[in-house]
Amino acid sequence: MQAIDWAVLLAYVALVLGIGWYVSRGTKSADGSIDLKGTMVDVAGERPFRMVVRHKSDDLVEIEMYDTIPPKGEVQVMGITSKRKK
Repeated sequence: MQAIDWAVLLAYVALVLGIGWYVSRGTKSADGSIDLKGTMVDVAGERPFRMVVRHKSDDLVEIEMYDTIPPKGEVQVMGITSKRKK
């Protein structure tokens, strides 16, 4: 998947959520997954969040989003599996 494809996919995820905005930075690990960490701002206020993007193959991408919810701490709040139709 090309860099522009990733940008469009992540922009789509942000647009679908539509209740706030976030800024994040990430690093690519040895296994190819991208771990993004940043700050989310929505109706509940400002708080840290994390998103993991796993490029499983040319046809499969998995995205997990973790929110910081007091008093529980980090909780997975979203999971997306995107599979290319052939």
